[in-house]
Amino acid sequence: FSTTINTNKDDISANEQSTQAEQLLTTWRRQVKTQNLAQHKSWRRLLYFLDDKKGLFSKASKQSSIDDPKFFLSANGQQDSAAELDATLIALAKQMTSPNNVVAKNDAVICRFPARVNWLAESLNIDKSSLQADCPELKQWMTKLAPEQLSIMFAEEYIDNPISAFAHTLLRIDSKSSAADFNQIDQAYALNDTVDGNAEDPFVLYAIKSISGGYNNVIEIDPYPQKLADYLKKDERDTWTYRLNLTPSEVKQIIAHVWETKDLNLPYYFTTDNCASEILRLIDVVRPQQSLLSQL
Repeated sequence: FSTTINTNKDDISANEQSTQAEQLLTTWRRQVKTQNLAQHKSWRRLLYFLDDKKGLFSKASKQSSIDDPKFFLSANGQQDSAAELDATLIALAKQMTSPNNVVAKNDAVICRFPARVNWLAESLNIDKSSLQADCPELKQWMTKLAPEQLSIMFAEEYIDNPISAFAHTLLRIDSKSSAADFNQIDQAYALNDTVDGNAEDPFVLYAIKSISGGYNNVIEIDPYPQKLADYLKKDERDTWTYRLNLTPSEVKQIIAHVWETKDLNLPYYFTTDNCASEILRLIDVVRPQQSLLSQL
């Protein structure tokens, strides 16, 4: 008899959760439709729909440049930004209406795609305190980087290294301490978007693969002093650093988006998808009014 009662209570609880989730979805879907959020530049850019990108070798903007299914919640997410948005809302509603937001560690949508959730929460006026989840890996990563400010570092041409023969750019990630005092650069990190090439390949083959997408793109994050020393001392290259006029919230959103994309296998194209284009793409993500990538 007690088992029957407990089962009924569980059924009632499950029904209440389902009803609450449906109510949230109905409200959100209405807002999404009214604001046409599925086609918003920021949302599509977060999904790698490069609508702004122009060029002979650019992929069609009708689908995301990412073909890794782990990057999408919807089976049709690569082709349909609206389907991916709705799948994200369903996951959020389920998380918010579950008892104490019970979701497996690191598996909640906010753990996997924090930049997407941040943008949707702001666009739909969702209380972020209701989106709490245990994300130990993400938390550890963000605590380590402590992003507060971003700068572009430009390293001059280095003829001895074919991939740097036309110079190189990377992002410097400053914490509050390193942003306030240059002597605290041991608290800063370098975000380097580069080619995952085979150093044993002959120069001609290396060059052909780099231009044609034969190698993968890789994102490296290293202590900034180490990267600076590589350029200044090891390679004897001059460097210049330019602070970007981004707000702390924009900086955090960019780094959250890097978390979503840092482990993806994307082809590297020396002339079109490289260290410079990725920096512009990241800025475009948080500045919908900008279309820097299209000007590259």
